[in-house]
Amino acid sequence: MTQLVWWTISLLCASRIGLAQATQNMNPCYYPNRAHATHDYPCDSDAKDYVVCCGGSLGAVCLTNKLCRSPEMNIIRGSCTDQNWASSGCANYCLSANTGGTDLISCTNTTYTDTSYCCDHTVDCCNTGVGRFDVLPTQPQVWASWDANLLRFVVRRPLTSGTTAAIPSQPSRAPDPTLTSTLSTGAWTGIGFAAAAIVVLSVAVVYLSRRLHRIKKGSQKTLADSDTHMQQVLGENPPPYQ
Repeated sequence: MTQLVWWTISLLCASRIGLAQATQNMNPCYYPNRAHATHDYPCDSDAKDYVVCCGGSLGAVCLTNKLCRSPEMNIIRGSCTDQNWASSGCANYCLSANTGGTDLISCTNTTYTDTSYCCDHTVDCCNTGVGRFDVLPTQPQVWASWDANLLRFVVRRPLTSGTTAAIPSQPSRAPDPTLTSTLSTGAWTGIGFAAAAIVVLSVAVVYLSRRLHRIKKGSQKTLADSDTHMQQVLGENPPPYQ
């Protein structure tokens, strides 16, 4: 019985991992160097256009200025569902840090506005203004937050258009057909694994439920037989009169 319980728990965990992988592969995110951001998820997985992606972890949120806020309250330029990073839906900041997400440094103490930022490791950027940029809107709100049960970001408020500063257009780059094909295969693999795990888990739950029911029914019958036997013994040999 204990082994069956652990087996069921293992299948549940495996199905969650499979569903997360399937969701991620159906909505792949990319860094500016076009590499697959394997730990990022779209802020709006139902969006028809390209959107920014943030790291999926408990406490992580997407902000209405298209930046990410980590559970440690760091402001991060994440990844994007546009492999070419040519879409205005991407947070086109600090693209020199093209191999992953990167922290943004707030210049609020210098400019006294909450829209001023510098790329991380840019020396004296906030003070000199060289490399400093604005990210709109002011007072950004939570756009989407990570749901640990659904394993994706859930939109909390709509993202209005025109909320970010103008960014110079990026040169268009052709998509990588090999990578696209690989991700499509990975998506179907993840979906198949998750579906199979859910089916097996359902069968295991039904089996466990019936097993417990039979054990309970057997225990009740044993107890009833014991009571009947005791009554017969007492009836044949009543206790002496005191």
